Amino acid sequence: MIMADWSTLPSDLLIAIALKFDSINELIYFSAVCRSWNDVFTVFKRDSATPWLLQADPSPKHDHKLDVCSRRSKIFEINKVKGLELNIPQANRRQCFGSEYGWIVMIGFDDNQVSLFNPITKAQLTLPCLASLPVLRNSSMRYEIMERGKLDIWEPIEFRILKAIVLKIDDNDFVVMLIYHHNLESSPYTSKNNSLALSRPVNRTWRWTKVITSGEKFPYVIDVVYWNGIVLILHVNGLITCCETSAIVDFSPSSPVYAKPYHSIVFPTFKQGRVYKLDRSGNDKCWTVVEDLGDYMVFVGNNSAMSVHKSKSPNYQHDAIYFTDDIKFFWEDLKPRWQDIGMFDMKSREFKRFSENNDKIRTTFRPLWFIPKF
Repeated sequence: MIMADWSTLPSDLLIAIALKFDSINELIYFSAVCRSWNDVFTVFKRDSATPWLLQADPSPKHDHKLDVCSRRSKIFEINKVKGLELNIPQANRRQCFGSEYGWIVMIGFDDNQVSLFNPITKAQLTLPCLASLPVLRNSSMRYEIMERGKLDIWEPIEFRILKAIVLKIDDNDFVVMLIYHHNLESSPYTSKNNSLALSRPVNRTWRWTKVITSGEKFPYVIDVVYWNGIVLILHVNGLITCCETSAIVDFSPSSPVYAKPYHSIVFPTFKQGRVYKLDRSGNDKCWTVVEDLGDYMVFVGNNSAMSVHKSKSPNYQHDAIYFTDDIKFFWEDLKPRWQDIGMFDMKSREFKRFSENNDKIRTTFRPLWFIPKF
């Protein structure tokens, strides 16, 4: 009996096969069949439009102080409630932030090195070291370990990265922005030394600007979004500052746009979902509550957030909020607790939890959303 040579299948047929796949396992296994299949897959570049959830191994094989995070990670497919294990040593002992462009921003606990990493292709781009930030240049600030109960929590002294965001300015231009606080007096969330920094893979240093909203009690920045050629900077009290991309080299936020603030309460578990939209009509800009997401679904987490239309992800429920359990100061809780990952139906106001096997929080690697690029 003559064995079939699957490596000689025509590329048109292989592309037709790849178009039928919608799961993580199928896509990864397809590209791993042989070189010719992988070549077709690389050219085809079937990019998922739906965020995937990247989690650390909940049961690390060792518990050594200097290597508390497992080198294994799991990509969790929400609509099929299953995962695919990957060996990603590059993420070991890194603070990680997801994005919708395939890249994960990684910041080293030990060396302060920053990079963009694609967990699927393993491609990596180097960004300037944190030491190039003016606040850290010629400074003794460093990371130290603090033991709290069964958790080994890593914290910077007088300096904290709250978030890293990847902004796609055009097809060939990515900008990474950092939200950070320094010279902390009590809590980083009430610090007035609130700064933003930006850089590209081709740069040698980080450019920075201090964000000041005088007269406001809690002016800290919680997110940055690129929209219609403008970088929007969202403050916790509902204020918005902005910067046009044409002036991004000499970066400086504009004066704040005063919108009536929204109100929120932080829980260690997801209690309710509330969505706000900025009403830009007229001079009195304000936040309005959105009761129905329509054909969209929203993926939220403290380290990344994105929205997707149902046409891009027909197998997922629209008019829903998918959420992760990744707020840092709740991960530092002394008492072990279950991960809170799931979906909130905006119409029925009901929850569906996705925490696989009720995994307990065991590592400092928090789950994150990212949209894969092959």
